Amino acid sequence: MNTGVLARAGACNLNSHLYDKDVVYRECSDYFDTHVRFNQALGEFEHPDPEGLGGFRALNIDHISHHVIDYWWRGNILVGYVEILPTPKGFQLRDQYLAGYLLGMSTRGLGSFQEKGGIRYVGADYKLITFDFVRAPATEGAYMRPVQGTFPQMRKPIDVHQQLRLFTKYS
Repeated sequence: MNTGVLARAGACNLNSHLYDKDVVYRECSDYFDTHVRFNQALGEFEHPDPEGLGGFRALNIDHISHHVIDYWWRGNILVGYVEILPTPKGFQLRDQYLAGYLLGMSTRGLGSFQEKGGIRYVGADYKLITFDFVRAPATEGAYMRPVQGTFPQMRKPIDVHQQLRLFTKYS
């Protein structure tokens, strides 16, 4: 299991994107209610190619590496627990950690933006798709750290194929 920063609201990230607090709070709340609460918050190791076959909106079963177990706000910082799954990409993630690499978390979403003064202000139409593991997160400090022990509300292991079908159904 890993813990760390998942997102930050109201701050400009390293990609010069600024996500409005209300939009981020709304999307993280909706995502929790539709995915995390039902143990269906799956993510991939690295963002998919937006022009690729599955596109940016969908999850690719071959790239699923983890699921988000829980998260909460500490001021404007979203922190939480993420479990690496026993999938090919999950094993690849574990190998990266064992080799000593520090990996981060990044939100994947779609929406419009307006650029002003070199900053891209993300619009109110932003829709959070998922949280992906990445090698270089744009959100400052969004690195996940392995933790010992078990999550207090740990549920039985998930069936990745079944959860992907449910994720797709409610996205």
